[in-house]
Amino acid sequence: MKIKVLVITYDFFPDNSPNTYRWLNVLKEWKKRDVEIFVLASQKSVFTNYEEFEGIKIYRTGNSWFDKIKNKIFKISQSSNSSLTEQNKIISKESFIRKIYNQTWKKVYFPDFAFLWQSSAYKKAKELITIENITNVITVSWPFSGHVVGSKLKKNYNIFWIADTIDPFFLSKAVNNNLLYNSLNYRYEKKILSTADIVTVLTDKLKEKYASLYPLIEKKIIVIHNIFVPYELNQSECIVDAKKIKLVFVGTLTPLTRSPDNLLRLFNNLLKIESREYNLELHFYGNLVQCNTIFSQYDFLLNKSLFLHGVIPRENIPAILNDATILVNIGNSNEFQEPSKILEYVYLKKPILNVCSVEDDSSKELLSDYPLNFNVFSSEISDNKKLIEVYKFMTKSDFIGNEHIEKILQKYLLQEVEMRYFELLKKY
Repeated sequence: MKIKVLVITYDFFPDNSPNTYRWLNVLKEWKKRDVEIFVLASQKSVFTNYEEFEGIKIYRTGNSWFDKIKNKIFKISQSSNSSLTEQNKIISKESFIRKIYNQTWKKVYFPDFAFLWQSSAYKKAKELITIENITNVITVSWPFSGHVVGSKLKKNYNIFWIADTIDPFFLSKAVNNNLLYNSLNYRYEKKILSTADIVTVLTDKLKEKYASLYPLIEKKIIVIHNIFVPYELNQSECIVDAKKIKLVFVGTLTPLTRSPDNLLRLFNNLLKIESREYNLELHFYGNLVQCNTIFSQYDFLLNKSLFLHGVIPRENIPAILNDATILVNIGNSNEFQEPSKILEYVYLKKPILNVCSVEDDSSKELLSDYPLNFNVFSSEISDNKKLIEVYKFMTKSDFIGNEHIEKILQKYLLQEVEMRYFELLKKY
């Protein structure tokens, strides 16, 4: 009998998100195994309600009246800015609107921003399960609302449910109004996860934490690491400025979990080094909207040595990273989250400057076997001795062999990850 799988994930292709990257690659491999795949994701104004992509049947639902209004409000171009004046206008406008949103709606929703999606997602999921006779359901968190839908389905239908927890709920202090909901978040996550057949997490550290928080689910927890798919690089023949060091960050920034504040302070201090012989540039690519108030404090550097490029297509990222002198990572303030882009940084064999947000930085742990790495903590940003060390790290030339890289990345490769998920599925 053919295996049928329903994956419920708020973000999916063509969204440009870690969830999409992870599950699209896994599901494409499962198609080769002749698995029939259904994906249920959130509806957005630019997407159709249904489409097939490489044999994957994608259904979209939701897009409530509130989502429509919010998307219109926040729909401000994140493309490269042509002038300092225009960029300052964008920063000012976005910060004001975001501030209103943060002080109103964000203060009261529960469990997360996607809660309005739950009802329509559940309705469509039960329809698919009934009509298609689906027995395997996988829900993907973040956001946690996907797990809420999965728990309700498990209660009412004979399904095998895997709760894939890419980002934890209770342990994150940015999911909702933590002052209001902290104890409720704990009870809610405990209740929801206890109904799952399997809870998959990215790291051993999160598995241990969950086992201590929720002892009843300890035997259900399985570690399946982050994913990386190697690719070929097109080496472009571009003119290289031997006196320029280009630092590049790629990813999503938020004030609470991944703030650019420490990196910007560090960069500003590096620019003041008197013995500096190289010109420094810092480039940000990704969703930066929530941190525009922080960036506005450095408007004197914009389009001179600091460049904000906004969201870019996934396919453009390899070339951008390959053009960098130094790859920059901003560690997550949640020590139980593992950044997927670090794997791509390692693959490129370039120096990595890791700006740690907390002492037990998860990126620092992942990079411990990578020799071209330099960690900086917030307490060291104004230390002149440390600044000189950072500068020397950025200006020296070192090499790392392919064998060492392959050893680091082995457990993160697609074939390993998709096989571990596939082995969990019920084969009936």
